[in-house]
Parts: sequence; structure tokens; C-alpha cells
Amino acid sequence: MMNFFKKLSVRLKISLSFLFAVLVIVVFILIFFPAKQANLARKSLEDKATSISKMLAVNVAPGLEFDDTDMVNEAFVSAAQDEDLSFIVVFNPQKEIFAAYNFSQDDMKIISNIPEGKTALENDMLIVNIPIISSGQKVGSLALGMSLARINRQIVKYRLFVILGGIIILILAAIAGTKIGKMITNPLESVKERAVAISQRAGDLTTHIPVITDDEVGELGTAFNNMLEGLRVMILKVLETANDVSELVKQLTVSYQDIGATTEEVSATIQEISTSTAKTAKRVEETTYVIEEMTNNVVALVKSSQQAVNKMNAISNSVTETMEVIEALASYSEKIGEFVNVISDIANQTNLLALNASIEAARAGEAGRGFTVVAEEVKKLAEDSGEAANQISKLIGDITNKINTAVDNMRASVEKVEEGKKVISSVSEQIRDVVSAGAHSVEGKITEIAAMSENAASATEETSAATEEITSSMEQMNTLIEQLYNRAAELKELVGKFKVKE
Repeated sequence: MMNFFKKLSVRLKISLSFLFAVLVIVVFILIFFPAKQANLARKSLEDKATSISKMLAVNVAPGLEFDDTDMVNEAFVSAAQDEDLSFIVVFNPQKEIFAAYNFSQDDMKIISNIPEGKTALENDMLIVNIPIISSGQKVGSLALGMSLARINRQIVKYRLFVILGGIIILILAAIAGTKIGKMITNPLESVKERAVAISQRAGDLTTHIPVITDDEVGELGTAFNNMLEGLRVMILKVLETANDVSELVKQLTVSYQDIGATTEEVSATIQEISTSTAKTAKRVEETTYVIEEMTNNVVALVKSSQQAVNKMNAISNSVTETMEVIEALASYSEKIGEFVNVISDIANQTNLLALNASIEAARAGEAGRGFTVVAEEVKKLAEDSGEAANQISKLIGDITNKINTAVDNMRASVEKVEEGKKVISSVSEQIRDVVSAGAHSVEGKITEIAAMSENAASATEETSAATEEITSSMEQMNTLIEQLYNRAAELKELVGKFKVKE
């Protein structure tokens, strides 16, 4: 029975409880008041019968003393007008019937069992048997019977009236119980519907539940509205932070594209330097075999060396610009880290709000079940946000490491470029020395030039390798940026399912 009652809705429980209370009252009225009315009616009839019998005893006493039957019968006339009177009988001292009114042998059998001075109920009849006293002496006895038919009819009518009234009261109680149940459960239904909608992640957080009472239901509605407002503000902060992260990711993407273009230019320049260095080495080798063409080749070598110096300067400038862009990326990464901390704080606050919502739901009992679902979904949202923040923080750490590696490689490249510039400048000076010193020292100088060309080629290869490492780091950083963008998009999609603005 209790399990069945637990499965009923709150509205039905309230209606049935109210109806049961009214039913108990109606049953009490049906039992108590008719019984009370019957007792009062019988008591009234008994008083009337006693009064009539005493009056008749006084009136018939002279007739008994003078043995005058007519006088006794005349005394019966006034009493016989009573509608409840059933019979009257007067006995002489010898217990013989002296006079009677509407008396039968069946009535005689009943009277014989009733002592004088007593009143009894027999066969729906109230019978009074009293002695007749005259001048202090007993001159006979009188028995009087009063019918209970009229009283019984009144009691039946009264019971029917009470039953009809009870039915009407039950109907009115059922209607009132339904109305009261609706008044109590309608706010709970509203809370339940809003809770279910939010638990399915399709809730409108801009609307509020109307609170029209100051009782526990009203307090539950107020607490739910406060929770919705807190959740709406937190989701707005999460959404704003996600938008900022997305915007920074876009800026990182643009910066990465600029770095990629600069890196390609550096690679092309290094390739040209490598080609020029190879040409220089080839010319030096040819100079060993063809001395007579030395002058022309030396002039060309000087020009190539100057071009190499110019391109080394261009490489140095490009690498410096690339370092500045990468340092800007490091600054962006720090800003993203700050936003990630904000997201983590919001997730912690959301967890605290979910805990408070669970406590309120526990206080509300069964009415707060939908509230418990909301608390679980809010907690899940906080966990998802926290997980996204951790993943973003990890990505930022990876990006920072890659940026530091890229900066180190850039610095190494700058050093290699400076070494290349020094080598090529030295080559140019040596070539000028060769031209000024004369043909007798050409062979020695050419040998030195060949060695310097090899050093320049080695420096160029090292610079190219550093550039390739930078390119690889930038590709990895691009992958991390894409992952960061995807996480930010997932976070926006997660909170975008809630309506937080009008």
C-alpha cells in the first residue's frame, strides 16, 4: 500500500489526503449525528409519554374510586389526540382491565413483562407502566404505549439528508482538493519542466519561474531562479572567454602564416646562397687549372661574395623579424593561459553551484528530483569545461615549448649567418689581396679561398638545417593551434546550447 502511495503524483497525494480527511469527518457526522438525533427524539417521546401517563393517572383516579368507566373514558379523549399514542389501558387493584383505548391482547403480553413504575421499548413502541395513586392509596395502574413510527421516519429522513449532505461535501472536497493540489503542484510542475529542459541542454536561461507564494514551494522556486541566474552569468563568462580564445587563435593563425611566408623566403635565400657558394667553389677549382682566367674569375668571385654578403644581411633581417613574430606568439600564449585560468575558475564555481543545487534538491525531497537532474548536468558541464581548460593549458604548454625551441633555432641561425658574413667578407678581402699581391701568390691565396668557400658552404648548410628545424617546429605549432581552435569551438558549442540573452 505504501509503495503504491509513493508512486502517486504529488497532486494526487494531496487530493487523496484532503479527501480522506473530509471522508473521516463525513463518516463521523453520518454515525454520530443521526444517533444523537435518535436518542434526543426517543428521550423527548419518553418525556412526553411520562407526562401524559402521569396526567391520565390523576384524571382517571376518581373514576376508579367511584367505579365509573365513562369518567375514565372521557379522560382518554384528550390523550388520544396525540398522533404518537398507540394504546391506553387502566387496571383496577385486582389487575383486571377497567378501561382501555385501542388495546389488544398482543399489547397485554408486552405489558405483563414490564414492572410498574418502569418504561421500556418493545416492538417499536415506548411503553410506560405506572401506579394510580389517590389520597395516598394505590387504586390501580395505568399502561400507555407510544409508537416510534413517526420518530423512526424522521430519523430515516434525517439520515438521508445527512447522507446527501455528506455526498455533496465529498464532491466539494474533491473539487477543493484538486484545486489546492493544483495550487501547490503547479509551481512544482513548472520547476520540473524547466529542470528537464535544462538537463537535456536545451533550456532557456533567460526566463524565470513565477513565485506567487511565500511557503516552501515559493522558496524552492526562488532558489531555482537564483540558480538559473547564476548559471546564466557563468555561461556568459565561459562563452565570452571562449570567444576571446577563438579570436586569439585566429591571430595566432595569421601570425603563423606570416612566419611561414618569412621562413619560405629565408629558405629560398639560403638556397640562393648555397648555389652561389657552390659556384664560388667551382670557380676557385677552375682557377687552379686556368691561371690566365684568374682575373676575370676573381672579379666575378668578388661580385658573388658581395651578393652573398647582401643576402646574408637579408637573412639576418628576416630571421630577426621571425624572432619578433615568435616572441609575439609567446605573448599571445600567455594571454591564452590567463583565459584558461578564468575558464578553470568558472568551472570550479559551476561545481560549487551544482553542489548547492544538490543540497536544495535534497531539501525539497521528491519535488526536487528534476532539480537533482539539473545539478548533475551542471556538474557535468563544469567537468567538461575543466577538462577543456586542462587540454587547452597542455596545448599552450606545448606551443610555448615549440616557440622557445624556434627562438633558440633562430638565434643559432643569426649566429651562423653572422659567421657566414664574416667568412664571405674575409673571402672578399682575400680576393682583393690576391689581385693586389700579384700572380706569384695566386696559388696560395686560391687554396685559402677554397678553404674559406668550404667553410661558407658548411655555414650555409647549418643555416639551412636550422631553417628546416624552424619549419618543422612551425608545422607542429600549427597542429597545436588547430587543436586549440577545435577545443575553443567545442566549448562554444557546449555553452551555445543554452539561451542566455533575450
